[in-house]
Amino acid sequence: MARDFDEDLRAITWFIAGMGVGAVVALLYAPQSGKETRRMIGRGAERSKDYLEYQATRLRERGKDLYDKGRDVYEKGRDVAREVGEEATELIDRGRKIVRG
Repeated sequence: MARDFDEDLRAITWFIAGMGVGAVVALLYAPQSGKETRRMIGRGAERSKDYLEYQATRLRERGKDLYDKGRDVYEKGRDVAREVGEEATELIDRGRKIVRG
């Protein structure tokens, strides 16, 4: 599970780094006018924002799923522990009765 999160985080980091490098290269070699270049950068920023929002939504949903699964495991473990405790109490009571005669 943590590996998936690490991979997503790494992908987002490289995406942002690539976006920065691309912006610098675009500015240095832009054959367009300043207005066109700004428009192009604006569109790229909008696409990047959309991508990051999508990834954030995915991560949020995955986190909620993991939380729900963890809660289910906890509740099952709690129920099993309660049952084992009740069975142990019954066994102890039966053992006391046997010892007492």
